[in-house]
Amino acid sequence: MRLRWRWVLGPSVAALLLAGAAGYPAITGYASEPAVVAEVNGSSIASAEFEKELRRQRASVIDYFRQTYGLEYDKTFWETSVNGENPLELVKQRALDQLVARKVELALAEREGLIEGSSYSDLLRELKEENKRRQLAVEENQAIYGPVRLDEDAFTPYYMSNLRNALKEKLSDAELQLSEEELEQRVEQAEAVMSGALDEIAFQKLSVSYRDGQEGNEGAKQSKQDAEKQLKAMKRLAEERLFAIKQLLEDGMEPAEAIKQEGIEGDELEIRYTEEKFGEGTAGMYFKSQPALFAMLEGDLEEGELSPVFEEAATGEFVLVKIIGRKEGEAESSGELEQATRNSYRDEAYLAYLKRLIDNAHVEIVEDSWKSIKL
Repeated sequence: MRLRWRWVLGPSVAALLLAGAAGYPAITGYASEPAVVAEVNGSSIASAEFEKELRRQRASVIDYFRQTYGLEYDKTFWETSVNGENPLELVKQRALDQLVARKVELALAEREGLIEGSSYSDLLRELKEENKRRQLAVEENQAIYGPVRLDEDAFTPYYMSNLRNALKEKLSDAELQLSEEELEQRVEQAEAVMSGALDEIAFQKLSVSYRDGQEGNEGAKQSKQDAEKQLKAMKRLAEERLFAIKQLLEDGMEPAEAIKQEGIEGDELEIRYTEEKFGEGTAGMYFKSQPALFAMLEGDLEEGELSPVFEEAATGEFVLVKIIGRKEGEAESSGELEQATRNSYRDEAYLAYLKRLIDNAHVEIVEDSWKSIKL
């Protein structure tokens, strides 16, 4: 399960509000001096990257208000406040939380010499280089994981995951405050219960691709702005289609019936349904090709439970899963268990270290840009 930290803009974070900054633009290209929404330890959060993160957080906020307050998505959704909570302010806050954490981690990677820069333009440059590497690998008949060309949504978690793994190796035990005594205690506890193996999970997967609708336009000439608008529209339609499916499943309908009711013959947004298994033999494949699905299955979903609707950027789709079976995994050998416990302990220590950096980060919000953000 992915760890999240709630970012509170207050004295503990030393957040300051700045007035008189530029407004929040739509993405029309990468300007040499993009508008800024906020700064984290002096590193700018560009409006374009903030808008990207808003889109990523959108589905979870819609689902939260529907599950918590019964508020359905419509034209007035983002302006409707319930019990002191407002969807627009919450999605903005969640986007800021994620970007603050990302900026802090990128700055750490820069400090350790793993990357040359931590700005948004640096991230886009790395994306360009990664796509060049993938294209060259294909031309030389080398294997690659995922699509030949990554978009920003698919590349960002892939890039950050690789950086995080490198940072765990780079940082010293002393810096992470690792203790051999604590490690030994954890290994003993793990051996006592012989835990650590992956559960075998059977699940139903329903998905709607937002890339399918663009296939018919591959040969047409489109400006970058038009392509962005079309992709944004397709994402929204795909997301809404899967939310409708989830409602039917929660009402007790079977997947085949729900798909038949919501599916439209000839519609470019096809609803796909599969039954799959996750465990020791398939976990690596899911981790590399469908990281968001991997994280969801590694979470605490119970048998019979539906997941939230989530985006799998690596495959360009929105996904919903239902756990239909869970079998406890076989116990690991002593050596495997010790290594798994050591890795887990280092992961926890790294996250605790990163949280300390985030808690001490200095965040400045550009007030005019923040207030002008709309969905």
